[in-house]
Formats: sequence, structure tokens, C-alpha cells
Amino acid sequence: MSRHQANSAEEAVIHHEPTYSESELLCPSKTLLEECDINFIHASRKQYYQLRDRLEHDKAARVIERLADAQRRRWGEENVQYMRSVYDVATIRTIENRYDEAEALLHPLLELRTRVLGAEHLHTVNTMDLIADCHIHRGELDEAEAICKRCLAIRERQYGPQSVRVCLPLYSLGLLCRKKGKLELARDTLLKAARLEEEVGLIDCDVLAILMALARTYADLGDDDSAEEVWLRVIRGRLTGWGGMSSVHPLAIQTIEAVAEFWEKREQWAAAKDLWERVADARWENLGPAHELTLTAQVRLYTVVFESEDFQMASILVEEVLQQRMKNAGKSSSLINLSSLCDLIEGRLRLGICYTNCDRLEEGDSLVNEAISASEELENENSNFFLSLQCLGHYWVGRLRWDQGRMTEACAHRRTALDCCRRYPSPVARTTVNCLEGLANVLYELEEMQEVETLLREALPLSDASTGSNSRTTIDIARTLAYCLHYQQRYTEALALLKDRVIPVREKLLGLQDQGTLTPMRYAAMCEDRLKNYLEAEALYKRVIPGYETLGEGWHETIVFCVQNLLDILHHQDKLDEVENLLAEWAGKGVHFVPTNVEESQDKEEVAEEDASD
Repeated sequence: MSRHQANSAEEAVIHHEPTYSESELLCPSKTLLEECDINFIHASRKQYYQLRDRLEHDKAARVIERLADAQRRRWGEENVQYMRSVYDVATIRTIENRYDEAEALLHPLLELRTRVLGAEHLHTVNTMDLIADCHIHRGELDEAEAICKRCLAIRERQYGPQSVRVCLPLYSLGLLCRKKGKLELARDTLLKAARLEEEVGLIDCDVLAILMALARTYADLGDDDSAEEVWLRVIRGRLTGWGGMSSVHPLAIQTIEAVAEFWEKREQWAAAKDLWERVADARWENLGPAHELTLTAQVRLYTVVFESEDFQMASILVEEVLQQRMKNAGKSSSLINLSSLCDLIEGRLRLGICYTNCDRLEEGDSLVNEAISASEELENENSNFFLSLQCLGHYWVGRLRWDQGRMTEACAHRRTALDCCRRYPSPVARTTVNCLEGLANVLYELEEMQEVETLLREALPLSDASTGSNSRTTIDIARTLAYCLHYQQRYTEALALLKDRVIPVREKLLGLQDQGTLTPMRYAAMCEDRLKNYLEAEALYKRVIPGYETLGEGWHETIVFCVQNLLDILHHQDKLDEVENLLAEWAGKGVHFVPTNVEESQDKEEVAEEDASD
């Protein structure tokens, strides 16, 4: 939410209680409009703020438009209160993303305020700032930049560069820099703007708008820790003002949605699920089960549950949404529209995928195939959406065939999924990453390593940008690429990926006693061994072996493989005492090793080899 959707600098506290009902203010009588007395003005403005904060923008616009018209008729265009009402109408238009309409109001208002109030009056500068906001959202960044810099210069000249009065122009410039991809400059500018918190407190809407922009900028930069810290401040501020995490106030819910999207982008499915549940419950309570916003929140919830692969729960949630959509379609007197049809096909596709993962294969296959066929038939109606459904369907059919050991079919479906993804008019980076990685994993099993490398090298920078350099997806891609390079005997490249990108993140997130950390470390040890970096290889194996021992009997063969390699490495370094001690230790465990020469030790790396998914 921008500051123009929050309490603007022009808003004054209204001390008068409204003496009119909402219906009277939405449709005022001719007498009320002609008299336009102070009570009517105050009541209309208070009603406007209440409707706006409840996100009932249509009603808010009707109230303030009627008030503006009455003020113009009564006092003329140069009246300050009339100009303020026009500004409020323009603000509502920006909230509704109707920027052309907003700008059509703002340019005459700017001329009027400049003539009546002066070029550097607070209200005149606010009008310029809102015009810049329209340019930013339409992508007209050069025009916006010129206006933002002019606004900032006026504020700095009037109040000084350290005044909190310059924070809002700085916020606009921060947004502009983020739009231009100048993320470091955006971050630094927004940090300066966040000084506003010192004067007005955390719960102020302008402060929260600045912090939300700062959190998104940190996320764009891949600084997830800082982004999380700022989002927590936003939640604390917004929910303090609206009743805490249990609040169902629209502005509180809007904030929770933004944070849920952040966690979803970072693949923190449990955190995202918790927040989407809150949003869905609040929408249900505020708007009812049939409202489109309620259904949208439920779709986001089942999507997150689906991504976390809790298919049983996802199937229940999808069924509930589909049932409600069918009820809504049944109540409509018109034929079902394309948007509703898209929603139904997507729901049935996801339900089919859930069924196939819950051992309801026949039902699941039927639903998935029906959805894919429907998407192919309707592709010309909405190519981007229906291609995305075909992509999703083929991707998951490919996974099912992989689980069934039908690798050739799995590969064909994954290729089709990637082809659909590449045909998007505007491909989604995360979807592209999933398709590239999915096909690479199948080809890895088929030992088509050159193509695996090509796919993963394309996927890695996309994943860095879309989910972050430390996300599970990014690290999985880097790990599989390292294994692929190891298979091709390119040990230096493989080792660099493992030591620089995979092992540090896995050890931090999973710890040393997890196979997700131990297997990349074992591969790194093998690379060091092949590169004759025996001390480094020895150190890695001495960390890996105790870790595998904590995993239980299922890893015995891998442990034996690691101990044999460690013995050979010690032989290379003539550490014969350590060799004897290690042989005695394992003889006591009932395992006897036969010393191997250098050539033999290089041929053992296929033992206990995991697939691309660890």
C-alpha cells in the first residue's frame, strides 16, 4: 500500500460525530447538497475515511465525489476544502489502479493549487507527488524521477535535509529506484525515509508503507534476514493499530497477505500456510464463503499446502473451493465466464494431482488428463493461463511416471512441461526453474549429463533471482549441478559449487547430522581426493563418518565406503599409525577392510550413490 492509500499529510482529525446514515451520505438529498453545511462536510469526510480503510473504494469514491461537487457549487473551485476533496478522489483512483483517471483530476488540481496556494505549498507538493506516483505505476520512470526530485528539493529547502518532512519524497524516490532495478540505492533511500518512524511512531500508515517497500527491497537483494526483520516490524505496527494477529480488519489482513507472499516466494511453506489460513478465515468472517476474495485466499492456502506436498490436506481444501465455485456458478443467471472456467479447470487439475499422490491413481489420472485436454482446447482464449496449466499437468504426470520407474515417459512429460513454460508470453521465473530442474533430474537418472548441465546452468541464476540464493530450490540445483560435474570428472568446478554454495547453507539449516548436509560433504571429499588434496579430503571424511553413523543401520554401506576412502587417503600420506588404529577400531565393530592401491581406490565412487534429490 502506498502512502496515498494511507492517511495522507492533508488529513485532519475530525472531531464531529456524523449525524447522517451511510445511505444518506452515499445518496444525499438535493437539500443537503445545496446547503453543504459544516456537519455534512465533516460527516462525509469521516464516512469516506471509514469506507476507504475498510477497502470499500467504490463507496468511498461516491461519498467524496458528491461532497466535492457540492463544495464546488457552493464555494467555487478555489475553495481549499473543495481542492482537498478532489485530491481524495484522485487518491482513490490510484488505489484502484485507475491512474489515467487520477491524472486527469490531478493536473487541473495542480494548476489550481499553484495559483491559489503557491508552487511550494504543502498541498501543491502533495499533488505533484501523487502525479509522480501515477507515472511510477505506469512505468514512466523518467517523468516520475524529475517530479520526485523537484518535490524533494522543495521539502529540503523548506525544512532542511535532516527533517522528517523529507521522508515522503524520499519514499517516492526509493520506489522509483526499486522499479529501475537500482536496488542498493533504493534500500539506502528507503532507510533514510524510515526516519519518519522516530517522529510519528510505528503504527503510522506512512511509516508502514515505507517499511513494506524496504522489506520488499531487502528481499529483492536476497537479504532475507533483514527482510524478515522489517516484515516483523510491519506486522507489529499494523496489527497493534488494528487489534493484533486475531484482527479481521481489512488493513491488517492486507499486511498479513503481503508477509504471506514473502514467505511463499522464499519457499517457507509452513510460515506461509499459517498466514494464509488467517487471511482465509478473516475473509470468510468479513465477506462470507462465496465472496471472490475469500475464494482467492483459499486458493492461495491450498496452493501453499500443495507446494509443501501435503496432498491429503490439499485435496480437502481444493474440494471445498471447487464445491463453492460450483454453487456460485449455479446461482448465476448468466453462462459461466472464462475467469470462472479457468478457476474450475485449475482446481480440478490440482485435485487430480493430489489424488495421484494419495494412491487414488485412476481418479487422479482422469482429472489431470481432462484438465490438460481442456487447457489445450482453450489455449487461444487465454494462452498464458492455459499454457501454465498444461505445464503444471505435464510436470506432475512426469513426476508420477518417474516414481513408477517409467523414465522415458517421465522425460517426455517433463520436456512438454518445459516447452509449455517457454511458450508463455511472460514466463514466471519460478515456474521455469521448476521445469528446468524437473527435466534435469529425470535426465540425471538417464545419465544424460551434458544436457543436465545445460539445463541446470540456465536454472541456477533464475532461481537465485526468484527464490533467493539460499532457498531450498537454489541449493538443490547447485548440488545436482555439482554431482553432474563430478560425474564428468570436472572435480575443481564441482568442488567450488559444493564448498561455496551448498555445504555452508545445508550445514546452517540442517546441521551436520542430516543426509542433506552429509552427502554433499562426501562428494566434496571425493573431489578433494581426486585432486590429491589429501589433508582436505581427510578432514571432510572425519566429519562425514560420525555424521552418517548417527543416521542408523540403513547407511552402513555408505559408512564403509567412506572409511575405506579415508584409509586410502591416510596411506597416501604415510600415516600408518592412524591406519592401524582405524583398522582396529572397525575390526572391533565386525568390519574388516582390505587395503587397496591408488588405482583401485579411484574406482569405488559408485558405492551408495544417491540420486539427484539426495
